[in-house]
Amino acid sequence: MRIILSACFVLYLFSALGQYAGYNKWSIDLNLGATNAVEPYSIGYWSNTVDLVHTSGGVRYMFNNKFGLKLDLGYDLISNDNIGSNGNSLPFKTNYFRSSMQGVLDIGRIFTFENFTDRWSLLFHSGGGMSLTTSQINPESDRMVNFLFGFTPQFKLNNRISLNLDASFIWHIYQQYTFDMYSSVSNRGFDGFIA
Repeated sequence: MRIILSACFVLYLFSALGQYAGYNKWSIDLNLGATNAVEPYSIGYWSNTVDLVHTSGGVRYMFNNKFGLKLDLGYDLISNDNIGSNGNSLPFKTNYFRSSMQGVLDIGRIFTFENFTDRWSLLFHSGGGMSLTTSQINPESDRMVNFLFGFTPQFKLNNRISLNLDASFIWHIYQQYTFDMYSSVSNRGFDGFIA
């Protein structure tokens, strides 16, 4: 009986692995884009609704065609608002660095998008990590814990290359300074938000 059960298990394992042969286990993500540091700021300071300096990259490993893990690093330049009808913010420039470990769900595979398209998919990712802000204005750096989630629509160009558009939302705890780095933050819990 044990031999039959063991044989059935081995056959099931091979058939399950065969079903997942149509995906890449390892992926490298490279992103360029925009950022919006929403809050907190000192009085008289705020950033552009969209700052055009965002870069990030990461490595993703998929355990199967639906679930995986992602390790990523990001950089954003947060600067004062000097365009539009809001008036001008007082000048500042802050460097924002981030790292995170995230779980990844391929929603396209979970909801079988391949039944109607073999080019489009949608990833959901969520996790946490560390963020750091630095500025020439303040000799101190601000270290904080981040929690984030995001959605990444993907369009496959071929079996190895995809284009994506990622929207991620990041909350901080233990943020000690405003994004302009001029004032300290006294709130507890989730102190800051950046998209």
